[in-house]
Amino acid sequence: MKLYKDGALVGTKSGVASYVETQQNLSFFFDNFFSGQMDEVRLWSSVRTGTEIAATKDCELSGDEPFLTAYYNFNQGSAGADNSAITQLNDVQDKCT
Repeated sequence: MKLYKDGALVGTKSGVASYVETQQNLSFFFDNFFSGQMDEVRLWSSVRTGTEIAATKDCELSGDEPFLTAYYNFNQGSAGADNSAITQLNDVQDKCT
């Protein structure tokens, strides 16, 4: 498993079983905690290169791209409003099936 941030490899883990969880903690990658803000999360079922990630990192996806397993664009709530009561994200892919 490889973790990329904006197309740059920031973490790896070998011997990882296939992803079968129904919930994913987006702020934790093995022994590393993420401290910051996220604007978008994409999970793929195929290996993506840093170049492929960097090429589309500043573009919203449609949600039906091949091998895209989950896509969270954090567009819930209202811009500039107090959205602290929103505790779940919508998977954009759910809109495409």
